[in-house]
Parts: sequence; structure tokens; C-alpha cells
Amino acid sequence: MSVWQRPTRLRSAESESAERHATWFELFFDLVFALAVSQLSATLQSDTSAAGYLKFIGLFVPVWWAWVIYVTYADRFDTDDVVYRLTVMLGMLAIVAMAVSLPNALSDSQAAPFAIAYVIVRLIPLALYIHAGRSLEIGRDIAWGYGSITVPAALLWLGGIFVPLPARYVVWALAATLEVVNPFIRRSTVARTPVAVSHFAERFGAFTIIVLGESVFSVGATLANLSGGWHAEPAATATGAFVITAAQWWLYFDFMDGRPLRRGFAVRQVFVYAHLPIVVGITAIAAGTRLAIGDAATGTPVLHGGAVWAICGGAALFQLATALIHATRHSFGDWLVKDRLAVAVLLLALGLLSASLSPFALVGVVAVLHVVQVAAELTWHGSEA
Repeated sequence: MSVWQRPTRLRSAESESAERHATWFELFFDLVFALAVSQLSATLQSDTSAAGYLKFIGLFVPVWWAWVIYVTYADRFDTDDVVYRLTVMLGMLAIVAMAVSLPNALSDSQAAPFAIAYVIVRLIPLALYIHAGRSLEIGRDIAWGYGSITVPAALLWLGGIFVPLPARYVVWALAATLEVVNPFIRRSTVARTPVAVSHFAERFGAFTIIVLGESVFSVGATLANLSGGWHAEPAATATGAFVITAAQWWLYFDFMDGRPLRRGFAVRQVFVYAHLPIVVGITAIAAGTRLAIGDAATGTPVLHGGAVWAICGGAALFQLATALIHATRHSFGDWLVKDRLAVAVLLLALGLLSASLSPFALVGVVAVLHVVQVAAELTWHGSEA
């Protein structure tokens, strides 16, 4: 069928075992989120105080949830025709606008651009669901359930522009919470909506690749911007940072598949929501290692606490979230789950005991811990990819 031809029936996953893969357009769509992730990493890098971490996580949630909504729609009803592509491209443009305003989204100067762009980002999937509802009953049910929360949440996002700080944070937090818990509110509809398991798991893997790519970019960009050229300690610190990223790629993609998506509503949501701390953790590490490389270049003897927790805390989040997903595939008694929980505890302990560690030493210890973990899991558990 030509992409110019209006479809008589929207494509949807007809069974949970349906074999599908990401289209070239979906991979193109993901590129705009690479900008958003980069902006979020830079936001944390500029402020690693407790308030900075709250801002980083608070802004990450709507960005990540917007991506989830588009991916969920594409998994259910994507026709990949001209109308669909142009509509989603409009959403991509709004995502770019949202990403550009992220660093100052909570300030009075950028609150309006951020909120307006985000509302446009969120209303476009609603229009797509309404369109799907013209052809499929399940589309009408989802459109109703999606719109019953998205529209009130949109009003809160826009209304928050006119609310003075810090009350604006409360209004926007309520809006984000309504959106994120919506699948549980409309559980009956979501539970009976078919999922193309191979496609859905692949899409979450693609977003994980985006945030891992931000870590690689952070290492390269920081080294490239060092004044006076490369020196041994920052180069060694950058090498350790890359090793951490490579190990996390290994730990994720050798031990992750879509099996939890076949095990009912509750386990499916564990798979979806556990990816938020995974990508938050990896992005935090990108910000922390960038700071560590910079400090190593200036000869700073001890890495400051904010950067330490970006690295150790971010890595611990990754371990805990992947352990949770793996537990849904096997059990909490599985060796790999225990291993990742133990590594998370070690990382948190390292963060608490790192007062005398240089940037290179801290990154080096975390890198060695990840290498040992990869070797142990491959030896004792084996790849499951």
C-alpha cells in the first residue's frame, strides 16, 4: 500500500507473540530525545546540589514519559503512512523546543516555553489515539482513558506558568504524577491491549542506547575541550568512564529481553517503569564522569560529593533497576539478581567512603567493579541475549 493511501484499518499488534521491529522512522524519532538527554545531563553537571538532583529527576520524568507515550502508540497502532509521519514530526519539533528550554525550565523566563512545548508534545498522541478510535474499538477506549487524564494534566502544566515559585513545582509535580499513574487508573483497558513484545523491548533498548551514547559523547567532548591538550590523569579517567559505559551496555543487552512483557499487566509495568531509573542513572553517570575528567585535568585532589553521587548513585540505580527487571524474568533468588543488589550496595558504600579518593581513583574503582561484575556474570550465569 502506498504511504499516500489512507489506511482502511490501523495496524495493531494482534497477538503478544507478533514479531515486529523498529522502523527507520522510529529510530529517526529517537534522535530528538538524544538532545533532551544531553540537556538533562548538562543540567545536572551544572548543579550537583540536592536541589540540582531534584531538578534533574523532576525534568527527566516528563521527558521520559513523553517518549513512552509515543512508543506505546506506535507499538499499538502505527500505520507509518504520510499523515502519521507528518503528525509525529510535528511532535518532534515540539520535543526539540522542549529540550532547548530544559536547563531553565523551572525559572520564570523559560517556564512558559517549556510548558507550552510539553503540552503540544503530549496532545499529539491524544490526536493520534482519537484517529485510531475511528477504526478500532480499543483505540476509542484508549483515547478516552488517555484524554481523561492528559487534558486535565495539560491544564495544570499551562496553569503552572501563572503560579509563583515554589508553588509552581507542586502544580507541575501533580500534573506529571497524574500522567505517570494513568496506566494504573485505566488498568482494565491497558491490560487487554495487545503488545508486540519484540518491538516493545527493542524500543526500550533503543532509548537505553541513546543515554549510553550520551555517556560516550560526554567523555569525548570533555577530552576535546581540555585546555593545554591531553594529560595522563584526565585521559586515564576518561578511559575508566568509557569502561563503565561499555560494561553497562554489556550488562543490559546480554541480560535483557522482552519476556516480562508476556507475563501480565503488573510485570509489564515493572519492565516499563524500571527503565526510568536505568536511564536516569546512566545519564547521571555521564554528568559525573564529565566532572571527574575536568577535575582530573585541573589536578583537584578529591572529587566533590555531588559528582561522586552522580557516578556511584547513578551506577547503583542502574544495578537496582536491572535487578528488578531480571527478577520478573526469573525470581528474586536468582544469582544474577543477588549479584546486582550486592554491587549496588558496594557502589553506595563507595560513595560514602570516597572522601579521600581522587577523580581518577573513584572512576577507576567503579570501572574495575563493573569489569569484574561482567566477567562474573558471564562465567556463572551466561549471556541470555
